[in-house]
Amino acid sequence: MKKSFSLFLIPILLCLFSTTAYPQSFTVFSNAPPNSNGIDTSLAAEIDNAVTSVDAALYSLEREVIVDALCNAQSSGVTVRVVTETDSYESDKYGPAYQELEDAGITVIKDNAGGAGSGLCHNKFYIFD
Repeated sequence: MKKSFSLFLIPILLCLFSTTAYPQSFTVFSNAPPNSNGIDTSLAAEIDNAVTSVDAALYSLEREVIVDALCNAQSSGVTVRVVTETDSYESDKYGPAYQELEDAGITVIKDNAGGAGSGLCHNKFYIFD
C-alpha cells in the first residue's frame, strides 16, 4: 500500500512544481490583411529576443521587418531554420525574401525536399530557443 501511494503522489508533485516553469499567459493576434495589427513588429521583437534558435514553418514570407529580424538573429549567432511551401519559395512575390534569408546563411527547406510529396505546407508558426 505504501509503495502504490508513493507512485501516485510523485506525478502529482511533478505537475505542481513543473507548471511554474512555463509562462502563465500568451497573446493572440488576429490578422486583417493588408493591416498586420502589430503581428509583424511583435514577432520581430520575439525573434530579436531569441538566444539560441529560431525555427519557423511558413506558408509564405514577405514582411521585411520579419526578414530583417531573422537575418539579424542569424548574424548574431542564433541558429535560424525555416521550412516553407515550395510554391511560395519559387514565386516572384515571396521568392526574394527567401533568397535574402539564404544569402544571410539561413537554412531554408522547401516542403518537397528529399522527395517529399506534393502536399501544401500551410503552417505558420515559430519556435524560439
